[in-house]
Amino acid sequence: MLKTLLDDMSEIYDYLYEQGQRTLNAFNPCKIDDGKCDRHGGKGCCGGCEHLSEQGCTTRVLWCKLWLCLDKSQEYKECEIQLDKIRTAATYLGVPDGRHTKERFMYAMHHMGTQYVQKHLDKYKSISVVEMRRK
Repeated sequence: MLKTLLDDMSEIYDYLYEQGQRTLNAFNPCKIDDGKCDRHGGKGCCGGCEHLSEQGCTTRVLWCKLWLCLDKSQEYKECEIQLDKIRTAATYLGVPDGRHTKERFMYAMHHMGTQYVQKHLDKYKSISVVEMRRK
């Protein structure tokens, strides 16, 4: 049963990651051009991250797709609103904020056990149903 729950959680994580990326692509708040943004010498908020290479991010970190710096969140309010909805869903799913990789998150969920994973999946599904009804 735990494997099935973790598979569901993994799919939802990927879905939320893609939703975050689509939102960032639609608004382009960071003005990414050739792998570089328009702040902090091109490294922006990612500067110093262990997952950042010359080619960009080397892993899937959901929270990085759901966060904007204060300047950009004020300038791109609609983007921030959309990202906030996805952040809420990620929080209900149990995804910790910060630069935790998907692999690290899934490893932690595996060790938390069936009841913990089921609780977070249920919380995520409850908010997702509410959000779907609003659309």
